[in-house]
Amino acid sequence: MPATLTSSHCTTGNERLRGAMVAANVTIEGLADHLGVDLKSVDRWLSTGRTPHARNAEAAAKFLGADAYHLWPKLGERQRSAPTAQDEVVACYPMRSTVPYGLWRSTLAGATSVIDLAAANLLFLADAVWDLPVLLADKVATGVRVRIVTPEDPAEPVTTSSPPCSRCRVCDWPRTRACGPM
Repeated sequence: MPATLTSSHCTTGNERLRGAMVAANVTIEGLADHLGVDLKSVDRWLSTGRTPHARNAEAAAKFLGADAYHLWPKLGERQRSAPTAQDEVVACYPMRSTVPYGLWRSTLAGATSVIDLAAANLLFLADAVWDLPVLLADKVATGVRVRIVTPEDPAEPVTTSSPPCSRCRVCDWPRTRACGPM
C-alpha cells in the first residue's frame, strides 16, 4: 500500500513540505523515487522536520514547484566547517584596474609578516596608495619583510621562475637597503 499524505499521517513536522506534496499530488514514494533517496528519509523530512542535504532540497523543491528555502527555512543555516585563510579565495579580479583602490591600501596596511610586490610597473600602486613609501617604511619598522621585484626592462614581464631571472632587480627590506641584480 503506498504511503499517502493524509491529515492523520503526521500532525507535526514540516507542514510546508506536506502542503507542497499534496498540491503537486506527489506521494512519499513518488518523491523518494524521483530523488533517489530512501523512503525513510522523505518520511523524516515530513514527520520530524529534518532538513535534507541542499542538493536533495533543491531537487525536491523543483519537482514540487516550490522554493527550497520556503519548504525548509533552516536550509541556509546548516553548519559548515570554516575554511582556513590560506585555502580561501576571497575575491578574484580580472585586471588590476578592477580592484577597488581602497583594497590595495587595506591589504598592505594589514600585512603582519611579509609584503611581496612583483610587477612590471608599480605606478598604479603609487596612485592607489598615495602614502606608499611611508606605509612600506612603517611596515619595515614594525618587522614586516618587504620585497619588491621589477624587471630591468619595464617592457618585459616579471616571471615566476625560481630564482628570479637575471634581468630582474630585487629590493629586499629590512635585510638590505640596496637594490640590484640577484
